Amino acid sequence: MSCGNLPIPTTIAKGADRLQIGSNNMKLYRLLFDKINELYKNSPELHEHRDVTLELLKNKAEGKDPPPTQEKDDRPIVVVAVGHSRKGDSGATTWDGSTNEHRYNLQIATQLCELLEESELVKPVLLSNYGGKTYSQAIRWLSDKVNSLGTVALVVELHFNSAGNPKAKGSEFLFWHSSQKGAQFAQHFSQKMTDFFPTLVERGPKPIKSGQRGALFLRRLAPVCLLLEPFFGSSTSDWKIFKSTRGKSDLVRCYFEAIVESVL
Repeated sequence: MSCGNLPIPTTIAKGADRLQIGSNNMKLYRLLFDKINELYKNSPELHEHRDVTLELLKNKAEGKDPPPTQEKDDRPIVVVAVGHSRKGDSGATTWDGSTNEHRYNLQIATQLCELLEESELVKPVLLSNYGGKTYSQAIRWLSDKVNSLGTVALVVELHFNSAGNPKAKGSEFLFWHSSQKGAQFAQHFSQKMTDFFPTLVERGPKPIKSGQRGALFLRRLAPVCLLLEPFFGSSTSDWKIFKSTRGKSDLVRCYFEAIVESVL
């Protein structure tokens, strides 16, 4: 006997034994299957729901547990992008030549995403290998990638600064000039840097317009975007702080707190 494509079950589980369903139980299951099919027969668009219901009855009769349901992951999505991730582009180097932007920030971004994931407060997405041969192509690739993720609460791109003047130092956080949330988040990042690195020069949030450094990244992507410049690699005093294990660890923690407190 079958209803639709699903056979009526002929066994039930009882402890470790499997017993044949008696005639009374067979009549009951037959009635249930027939009634369910009758309810759904004039609603073909609901046949998928019918099949699920029948399958649950079948599993129940055979003593099987229902399949576990996956909980919806409604954590805010945060994209952590590593600047200069395009092939052939490694960004600026530190004054002593010991590392470059991409290598340094890949380490920071990896640890940051691990910390964010462990917290279970946000859903981090690490992007560290951009497509495209030119800068504009890389930003287009990044934009498409971010859009494919759905609703994204924040995109941060990790950098460090550099200048020909060795006296230039401090942190700054770039945002698109007309983004109110961008300004708010950038201010929060700036304050967090002061909390974690009180001796560091605070250059503050920096609104960016078309034609300025970082404009294409900040303008092209749909979500709130920040370009993070926590120090000058060309500054001996800045690099002394952020080259150390303690400096790197504090930077990761600083970013973590700024991200979580901004998007939650």
